Amino acid sequence: GPTTNSKLPTEPVLAIARANRAAAATNREKLAPSVLRNTFDMLNQCQEKYPDVACWAEDGKAFLVKDKNRLTNEIIPYYFRHNNYDSLMRSLNVYKFKKSKVQLSGTRDHWCHRFEHVYFVQGRPDLLVNIHLRKPPAPRGSLQKAEVSNEVIIENRLLKARTESMEHTISSLQAELDKLRSAAQQNQVVLHQQRHVITDSRNVTSAQCCPRCGQALLAAGDNSEDNGTSNRKRKAGGNAGAGQEADAADACVQLIKLSRTGT
Repeated sequence: GPTTNSKLPTEPVLAIARANRAAAATNREKLAPSVLRNTFDMLNQCQEKYPDVACWAEDGKAFLVKDKNRLTNEIIPYYFRHNNYDSLMRSLNVYKFKKSKVQLSGTRDHWCHRFEHVYFVQGRPDLLVNIHLRKPPAPRGSLQKAEVSNEVIIENRLLKARTESMEHTISSLQAELDKLRSAAQQNQVVLHQQRHVITDSRNVTSAQCCPRCGQALLAAGDNSEDNGTSNRKRKAGGNAGAGQEADAADACVQLIKLSRTGT
C-alpha cells in the first residue's frame, strides 16, 4: 500500500496537549467574574454533598434551588461575603440568568427556583467567561433627538403665544379699569356740585320766606313793588288785619332788597 510520513502522536505528547488545554481552560475560568465562579463552585459542592438544598438539573444546563433557607444560612456565607439570597439572585439577573418556578418531580406541593444560562453548564467552567453583563439601554438616535427638539420648540412657541394673549387681555382689562375709575371720579365731581346747588337752593328758599306770615316772597324788584302796591290798596280798603300783614310783607321785601344791594 502507499506509504505515509505521518506519525501518530505519542502518549507524552498527548499528555502535554491535555495539560495545556486544562491550563488554558483554567486561565479562561479565572477571567470570568467572581460571582459566577463562586456560584459555579457552590453548585458543584451542593451537587456532591447537599443535593436536597441545591443541585444541577438533569441535563446540566440549569441549576435548582430546593431549600432557600438552608442555602441562605448554611452555604452562601462560605462562598460570598453575605448571606443574602435575594442579593445573589439580583447579581445573576444582571448577568442575564433566566429564573423560573418549577415543581419538583415526584412531589405535589414542593416548588423550587430554576436558573439557567446558555453558558452556565455543569462541568464547563471555561464557558463562564462568555457570560456578560446586561447592556445598558442604547442611546437615542439623532432622529429621536431631533423629534424631541422639535417638540420642545413647538411647546415653547405655544407657551409664548399663550403669554402674549394673556398680556393683551391684561392690558385691555387695565384700560377698561382706568375708564371706570375716570367715570367714577367725574360722577363724584357732579355729585358734589349737585349737593352744593341743593344746599344753596335751600338757603335761598329760607331767606325768601317771611318769618312772620310764613308765605314765600318774590325776589324780583318789579314784582315786589307790585305786591307792595297791592298790599297798600288792601290797607286803604279798610281791612286792618290784612293791612298789618301787608306792612310786614313790605318790610321783608325791603330787607331782601337791602341784602342784595349790599347797603
